[in-house]
Amino acid sequence: METTEQTTATTESAEARAARLAAEKKQAEEEAKRKAEAEAKRKAEEEAKRRAELRARTVYAKKQIALYSDPELTTPLELDVEVAKRTPLLTTEKVKGEADELKAYQFEKVGDLEQTGYVNAEDVVASLADFIRRPVDNVDYTYFERRVIEERPPVKVKGLYVTQYTAGSSERMDGLIEIANQTDINAFVIDVKDDNGNLLFHSKTAESIMPELNEKVAIKDIAAFVKKLKDNNIYLIARIVTFKSPQYAAKYTDRAITRPDGSLYKKGDGIAWATAYDRELWDYVLGICDEAAAVGFDEIQFDYVRFPVVSKSDNATIDYHNALEESKAEVIHKFLRHAYEQLADKKVYITADIFGWSGSAIGDEGIGQHWESMANAVDYVAPMMYPSHYGKGNYGIKYPDTKPAATIDASIKDILARNANLETQPITRPWIQDFTASWLGRGRYIKYGAGEVRAQIDALKANGVDEYMVWNSSNNYHADAFKNEGEE
Repeated sequence: METTEQTTATTESAEARAARLAAEKKQAEEEAKRKAEAEAKRKAEEEAKRRAELRARTVYAKKQIALYSDPELTTPLELDVEVAKRTPLLTTEKVKGEADELKAYQFEKVGDLEQTGYVNAEDVVASLADFIRRPVDNVDYTYFERRVIEERPPVKVKGLYVTQYTAGSSERMDGLIEIANQTDINAFVIDVKDDNGNLLFHSKTAESIMPELNEKVAIKDIAAFVKKLKDNNIYLIARIVTFKSPQYAAKYTDRAITRPDGSLYKKGDGIAWATAYDRELWDYVLGICDEAAAVGFDEIQFDYVRFPVVSKSDNATIDYHNALEESKAEVIHKFLRHAYEQLADKKVYITADIFGWSGSAIGDEGIGQHWESMANAVDYVAPMMYPSHYGKGNYGIKYPDTKPAATIDASIKDILARNANLETQPITRPWIQDFTASWLGRGRYIKYGAGEVRAQIDALKANGVDEYMVWNSSNNYHADAFKNEGEE
């Protein structure tokens, strides 16, 4: 009896048979891929569940504490390790007192040490967030799952800032590319939406919101621009100036920061600000971010993700258009979390620029930049650690700009300590200074050259931070400061 396969074999041509087999092979491969992805997803979900259970069972030492071998807490354990502040203990049971109050925890692990025993419940906290000195209401400090982008492994960035003016000059870009090819520099932070709201390339998002900006973009052929940089192995970071959006504010005054008479609030520099409470501005900004990701940027960096610095008297009278009655730090956190979620499928990393002093200040300095609130919403935090931007006497240094290494060392220590208040710590990638701050006045500044820039890099490295970005508003850099390690 002839089988169906034999019939098919005798009636179909060689070309048809090859096509059928190829289709069957492709279908089998797609099915295998689907099953593999489903299995990987299942394992990831199981692992996430396991880790969540471990987090729920973990408590942290409030300070250096004693541990005990008995639930009555009478016999101290003798350990070879110190149980210092923030040391995690993996608990197994809760021990209740006579009045059913929580008295102690039984544990099975101290840090990385397998060890059973008991700890006084009053000596521990349930979350690292309990160490935040001034937490902000309505901000999520719990475990934050940062994304893993398999097709775009993280890069240890050593970057230079690039303006739209520089980006539009082939000669200037070639000079920066040469620096990257001859030194440690491997990334450019490029103004996609700059301080004035101008755009790097034509934006479909802007067509319906700020169409006039498309008439003066810096780069006409963004694909060729990106390709040239990628061909030179340069990691691309899109700098997005977020809430300092003067042209947007002037056009949509009813949603900007305004004075009691309805006029735009402007600082001494004459620049108007949009408000972080404007959800329509969020959409506009994120639309530009979508497009930056689509043309090949690896990372989105939000700058001026804050409110303007204003006097107390102005703060009491100006209108931020805060319809939902959110605090400044709360809405900055919400924006960053929203951006993180909205850009998830774009396969880009997310960074927030933060004033360096925010890592030492307890609150949000009146601008919405509270360290842990921002750090628990992004992949990277980028503290702007320019020594010129610290005040007289900060960290016990009379004029911080004159002591770049000491200023960086003191500031980064505070920042890393603040990161330790979060269960998932962001990667810290600071901005450092390659400019001379002569405006500070005689005796309050020094001339910055390759030595001063290198001193900042070395101070970061001494604290375990091996990424940095360099700022010079004119993009004139001291390339000798970035020479490959080991070079003379």
